[in-house]
Amino acid sequence: ELYITRNFLTSLEGLAKACPNLEILDAAENKLGSVKRLQVALAPLARLAELRLVGNPLVANNSDNYRRRVGSAVPQLQYLDDEFLAEADRRLKEEG
Repeated sequence: ELYITRNFLTSLEGLAKACPNLEILDAAENKLGSVKRLQVALAPLARLAELRLVGNPLVANNSDNYRRRVGSAVPQLQYLDDEFLAEADRRLKEEG
């Protein structure tokens, strides 16, 4: 478990190398703004099951499909912001 709330972090780069077996990450209330950068940082964490991101710009910036974007980007997650991540939350809506 790693609790890094309120540290003004803009990236989680290097986290997978430092904590390869991480299962629970609380990165709420930081300055994380990009789902793509989050995906690159967290995809290697195969055991990551719980993630808290509430209070980060990426939540507000992607308000319409935040859960889908993060669920799709980090498919190993089971819980996002203390709520179960259902299979429907992992699929981005088809456009068009």
